[in-house]
Amino acid sequence: MTSANAGPYAPRPSPSPPPPEPSLSPENYTFPPGFSSVPYFIYPYLTSSPTASATASPTSTSTSSPFPYSPAGGGPGGNPSLYDTLYSVSVVVTNTGNRPGKEVVQLYLSFPDSIGEPPRQLRGFEKISLQPGESTTVNFDLLRKEMSYWDAISQNWVVGNGTYIIYAGRSSRDLILQQTIDVS
Repeated sequence: MTSANAGPYAPRPSPSPPPPEPSLSPENYTFPPGFSSVPYFIYPYLTSSPTASATASPTSTSTSSPFPYSPAGGGPGGNPSLYDTLYSVSVVVTNTGNRPGKEVVQLYLSFPDSIGEPPRQLRGFEKISLQPGESTTVNFDLLRKEMSYWDAISQNWVVGNGTYIIYAGRSSRDLILQQTIDVS
């Protein structure tokens, strides 16, 4: 089928070949002597010859933390131990009004300051319906994955040492409950 503006069907040309590997030494790709660059312009030169260095990688997969490193890799979705429950959180919600109502209970986690993660991260939520005077308990599981951060040095998920803060409320701006957890 062809449209009014298109010509007859023609197969796409094969993709272009990859660019050739540089055959010159790295020094040939640096700025030439006496070259004055203009700020904010991009030049096909490097500012210096590339150098490489190697650092020793961590060889131990244990730590003094009660939650040792969970090796990266594994099955689909990462290492299965990332889905282990580390903590269970329960929140009791009561409808104190005169009418049936709904509430969305949200659970947030704050990492220790030394880790450098955002101040609060949403880790779970559940919408519930309550009759007047009715109470219910909402349960959340904090998984290893949710309490971990990616450590670029060890190339692994790590549960850092320090004080974690668990918040519960109806929004990130209305967190009525708070509990701390010390991981060392």
